[in-house]
Amino acid sequence: VIERLGQEPKTLSPVRYELTLSHHQNQMPPYRQRYAHKELQGLDVFFDNTVIQNAEDFAQRLQTLLAEEPLILEYITNRGVEVWPKNRSDIFLTDHWCCRLRATHPITHDAVLKTLEILAQAEMPWLKTEHLYTFDGVDGYSSLQVQNG
Repeated sequence: VIERLGQEPKTLSPVRYELTLSHHQNQMPPYRQRYAHKELQGLDVFFDNTVIQNAEDFAQRLQTLLAEEPLILEYITNRGVEVWPKNRSDIFLTDHWCCRLRATHPITHDAVLKTLEILAQAEMPWLKTEHLYTFDGVDGYSSLQVQNG
């Protein structure tokens, strides 16, 4: 195959497609913002947790750290399965934990940064975050899908 790159077929007629970028751009509708108001309501924080292997202990640690913050711990999942507040001792836990932190009112990015700084200083190694927004009062994020493991 490598030896024949760039060659024309000998048995079949070659096919040529004429496709230009401007052709597709003319067919794309213009972008329109479909909401009037966007609010940050919280965040999902994903942790690389190899230290605390009990969901109840992990939740307690987070709640203690965030006691003075506008974000409260709503639930914890491990590999997509809820492990807190419904303590699931029958679930094989890995090091990948996701914690949903919800605000009691819309928050700012500064509040998110402060929360992440608190977690970092407490040596709670977070991997990534996903912000939770509402658009015109409608959740723009998924809710917990209850799974039976």
